[in-house]
Amino acid sequence: MNSTFVTSTLTFTYDALSINIQAWFIPLDILAITSMICVILLSIVYLVLLIVDKACHTVPMLLIGNTCFIAFLAACSILSMSIFTLQNDLKQIKYQDSYCIFRGYTAYVVCTLFNFSFVLQAVHRYLTVVYPTRFFLHSA
Repeated sequence: MNSTFVTSTLTFTYDALSINIQAWFIPLDILAITSMICVILLSIVYLVLLIVDKACHTVPMLLIGNTCFIAFLAACSILSMSIFTLQNDLKQIKYQDSYCIFRGYTAYVVCTLFNFSFVLQAVHRYLTVVYPTRFFLHSA
């Protein structure tokens, strides 16, 4: 296994497989992990406030709580990817583990759920503003 350091790039050669690991990958992985931990903590605090405070038990706050819960799920998914990426960057290996496809699938699902949550908020706001007297539209 050859290892050379050339202009902030680590190059590893093993049986005709060359892996270039940039020196700035690891700080970005650490930044992504700390950011996702902050998102997880803030979403948990916000969800607890929504559950505890009785004044927040309204339909708009329920929709915002839905978005906050999906943000929690997205942060957990991205945190899992970031930890795996950091481990592989530190060990300087490049391969897929058995959960790599599952992590990618959950990222796409959570992105779709995020968009659906925003659509729900937009439809609710549209019905509230355009049709304020039709209460049967607000109940559904």
